[in-house]
Amino acid sequence: TTIKPLQLIAQAVIKDHGSVSSIVDPQQSPHHFSLSPSDRIALARADLAVWIGPPFETHLQDFFLQSALRAKTITAIDIDGLQRHYISEGQLDAHLWLDSSNALKIAAQITEQVSAIDSSNAIYYRQNLENFEMEIAQANQQIARKFEAATTVRYAVYHNAYQYFEQQFSLQHDIVILRDPETQPGIREIVQLRERINQRQPSCLLLEIDSSEELIATVL
Repeated sequence: TTIKPLQLIAQAVIKDHGSVSSIVDPQQSPHHFSLSPSDRIALARADLAVWIGPPFETHLQDFFLQSALRAKTITAIDIDGLQRHYISEGQLDAHLWLDSSNALKIAAQITEQVSAIDSSNAIYYRQNLENFEMEIAQANQQIARKFEAATTVRYAVYHNAYQYFEQQFSLQHDIVILRDPETQPGIREIVQLRERINQRQPSCLLLEIDSSEELIATVL
């Protein structure tokens, strides 16, 4: 897999009947990650590769879209029936695993693929999928209870990456610091951000691995 969330989803299905790894370290941003030679070899040798797709792992699309890899690759954004949210008109928000129904659809697709690859253990993989579905249902209930009283809390996000989770649990961020991970805000936007932060006084700011300390210090 490319990112850790996909690794965890795949591991829930495969468990001890295979080896699952992610090539993007959790301390790195998948938006700017580039494949090393060893990454390319590992993916080429894998029985199955799973990635989100071009809108998310921008710098990996040339590699994953090679015809030699397509037959053994799951592109998550292409799975039928996903909940889809958009950052702006026509621009898909690719953080789709943050909606648990999408995570389960990804798990189901992985189950189908690995069952075809290792058909003698197909029942095992399907049972693991059913167990994963129950675990997700329990987690959803626990999360919903925790956020029952938090729907009016004002909070800011470094960039708009959480709307799948937010919409599932009736949350809404108040401020976005960085609207486009590829582009730093201009002076006018920074001034507007500072004014809005002073006005709204968010309780917290959700940061990310590659958050710019300089930008945060400027707007706060």
